[in-house]
Amino acid sequence: MKKYYVNLILSLFFFDIHSFSQDSGKYPPLKYISQIKDINKYYLYANAGFHADWYVGYNNCWIVKLPAIKKDGFEKSYLGSKLGRAKLDKNFSPIQGKVYIAISDRPSFPNDSGYFLADSSEIPKEPLENESVEGIDSAKWFWVQVPMSRLNPEKENYIAVWSPSDNFISSQQAPIIAAGYSDKDEENVWLNRSVKGIPPIGIGALEMLISGIKPAVAIKLVPKNEYKVI
Repeated sequence: MKKYYVNLILSLFFFDIHSFSQDSGKYPPLKYISQIKDINKYYLYANAGFHADWYVGYNNCWIVKLPAIKKDGFEKSYLGSKLGRAKLDKNFSPIQGKVYIAISDRPSFPNDSGYFLADSSEIPKEPLENESVEGIDSAKWFWVQVPMSRLNPEKENYIAVWSPSDNFISSQQAPIIAAGYSDKDEENVWLNRSVKGIPPIGIGALEMLISGIKPAVAIKLVPKNEYKVI
């Protein structure tokens, strides 16, 4: 009898392993494209402590260059950025403002390239000394779905993150974008401080080169799978 139960348990174990190996193809993983392979490594600035003036603002537009995107096997695409430390007014409410994100195959962002990403009321709030405020948390990723056609499979993809809200003109009023260290010495991040509520268009968009540290900006691809939610 004991041998029977041991054989039964082993049979169920190997059946589960076999079933998982078959089903794993039906649940292919998400794919993230960013300047740091592990998007969990964007832990600088946007949680607490030193922020290095890395705010997303009306006058502060972050631009990153990502490689060409192979879209085979994927059916949905998202643009995202990790944001935190929304600033509060005297009533402990978030200073009102919005964050937008845009994508283009060149460092120039026309009106139809931008998408609403987050409202300041959604972004985790800045911790305050000697105050207990609801909504204080570590930075989090925000995502917006964009058509797959916006991703370029043959050329670089430039992404801009900025705010159209004139409340966000310094790190004292605006949320902070998270950042991470990169081992690769590539010129693929710029900051434009000449903008006024819209991302740059044309020559001069890549105003200030940022080296070593990368802002938390990514593309998320959702693969095709056999299951649907009804």
